[in-house]
Amino acid sequence: MSFILMMARNPNVLKRAQVDIDKVVGVERLPTMEDRTSLPYIDCILKEVFRDERLANRINPAVPLSLPHRSRKEDIYRDKVIPAGSMIVPNVWGSFLARQMMKDERYFPSPEMFSPERHLQKIETQTRNGGNDFNTRSFEADDPSSLAFGICPGRFFADASIWLAIANILAVFDILPPIDPDTGKETMPPAEYSFGFTR
Repeated sequence: MSFILMMARNPNVLKRAQVDIDKVVGVERLPTMEDRTSLPYIDCILKEVFRDERLANRINPAVPLSLPHRSRKEDIYRDKVIPAGSMIVPNVWGSFLARQMMKDERYFPSPEMFSPERHLQKIETQTRNGGNDFNTRSFEADDPSSLAFGICPGRFFADASIWLAIANILAVFDILPPIDPDTGKETMPPAEYSFGFTR
């Protein structure tokens, strides 16, 4: 849902991505994983959606806590000792560290802006150097995907699935802001969520 909202709020990003897809894929088929290295801007959108969700505390996970983890060795976090073998249950909704990292201007200049371009140079460099093998690549500390997936064994499957969904939605649909029934004009949707179950 965050991706749809960000595309409705950023039509210039949507159009640039659609132009890229049309150049690489054409109109006779949908994007596949084989097209991924030729569509770096789609990866930029994916990373920025992850970053922006956490930046504005708009991430909408289904549950407040992540899956339990176990510390392999003794560690220290904020002057607290975590013994080896301890169970750790991350607080996904209240992850102060994730929100702070996504606002760190050393990594993300103008962090309040939705700007997929901020990731483009790094992705293009990785691709040129042969380091963008999406089945085996590692997620770096300043990569928003690392906060979304962590060291989960399914992170590559999740990353590929979300990338395919984004690329295919962009290939097929124009995402526009809603029309105000009273004025007949587009109205920018607020970047807000409400919590609750889907009806």
